[in-house]
Amino acid sequence: MERYLLTAWESGAGIEELKPYLVSGAVIALTGSSGIGKSTLINTLAGQELMATAAIRESNGRGRHTTTHRQIFALDNGAMVIDTPGIRELGIWAVNDGLEDSFEEITLLAAGCRFSDCKHEGEPGCAVCAAIEAGAVPAERLKSY
Repeated sequence: MERYLLTAWESGAGIEELKPYLVSGAVIALTGSSGIGKSTLINTLAGQELMATAAIRESNGRGRHTTTHRQIFALDNGAMVIDTPGIRELGIWAVNDGLEDSFEEITLLAAGCRFSDCKHEGEPGCAVCAAIEAGAVPAERLKSY
């Protein structure tokens, strides 16, 4: 897939699908693995070489890590595009921050569960599941939680 993306951006394939997002005042950040073609896409959108790029490796068809800094570019149509260096992994931290506020009804109901470590997956005495079965809380809310 990575090889496809590099050659697709260079040929212009897929650019039409991006145009609805590239409107005046929009700010778009490109993120992804090293060598996936983010800078190549910037160059294609701008119609000129703004960022250095490297050819894909012949040995495995994968791109090369080239970009080493973040930079924002203004396109002719007024959209702003941010190029970023490749990332190796994404991590989520502070996952529970704000959870109680966002799912207040689930949090309040969970306090009434029979077991303090209830996962709300059908355990006996689960107040959250009981509320869902009674129609007091949509099942989608628990799924989102």
